[in-house]
Amino acid sequence: MPVFIENMVLYTVEELADILGLSRETIRKHMREKKLRGRKMSRVWYATSEDLQEYFSLVFGGTLELPEPQFPPPVPPAPVPPVESAPPPPPPAPPPVGGEDWRVELERLKARVSEMRQLAERIERGLSTPR
Repeated sequence: MPVFIENMVLYTVEELADILGLSRETIRKHMREKKLRGRKMSRVWYATSEDLQEYFSLVFGGTLELPEPQFPPPVPPAPVPPVESAPPPPPPAPPPVGGEDWRVELERLKARVSEMRQLAERIERGLSTPR
């Protein structure tokens, strides 16, 4: 089966041999000698339908009736699944401090700051610290 690239039909050496009734080696030889225009892609020789018509008219002196190429139907693009917007994840809870709830620890620290301020005020006034 020929290879289709856009609007171009490419025939392999084997297909050309069947169409022209020549051996594969003769087709390869004529391609190497530039009698039959061809292109080598990935170690495989290909000729277009235009190359084949030109070769046929030069070698056999006429035109070659090729069957109308049956281009494969275009492949539709794959559907893109809709993207669902997920709600953002909740913010992580602060880790517990010392095994206690962080709110309890915050209140304890606030009380300690208050005690430290009172102590600083007493020191500034020259009073002794309570024991």
